[in-house]
Amino acid sequence: GTSNALAITGTIAFRLIMGWVCDKFGARKGLGILLLGTLPAIVLIMFAQNAWQFILLRCVIGFGLATFVACQTWCSQMFSKSVVGIANATAAGWGNLGGGVTNLTMPFVFLIAASFVNQDFSLAWRVSYVVPLLFHLFGGLLVLTARDLPDGNFRELENLGVKQKARSGVVLSVGFTNINALILTL
Repeated sequence: GTSNALAITGTIAFRLIMGWVCDKFGARKGLGILLLGTLPAIVLIMFAQNAWQFILLRCVIGFGLATFVACQTWCSQMFSKSVVGIANATAAGWGNLGGGVTNLTMPFVFLIAASFVNQDFSLAWRVSYVVPLLFHLFGGLLVLTARDLPDGNFRELENLGVKQKARSGVVLSVGFTNINALILTL
């Protein structure tokens, strides 16, 4: 129960951080780095020997759920105003579907792993983490090979003067003083 609570707490905290990361470095880089950045925790949880290690690693793995913020930001940047709503809804729907599919399939992954380790359930749950490890690795590398915007990457567009460089202070100031943002937060 504590590991679930801290995983969600880590997710909430990191979603706030991810907003800044998306503004500063771009959603694509933020998404890729977050997927790859949680890889060590996924590997280490396979070797956890006590409750506090498991709880701490679940919290760090929970940071990975902040990819939702990067995904929504990236969709908003990649699609035109006329279709961005359906693009964001589709991306969010696929994200929720992924969570459901994970809940449905991981017990089967566990059973398959158990069959390979002679029903040693203590080892089987650890081996099961190879599946999300591979998804994070593949997804992170794939995202990092993509483009930030339909017409190029942030750095190229900033150097050409087509895109303004993000200034975090301005973004925070506008966010905290915009009545719409405050109402949405409440």
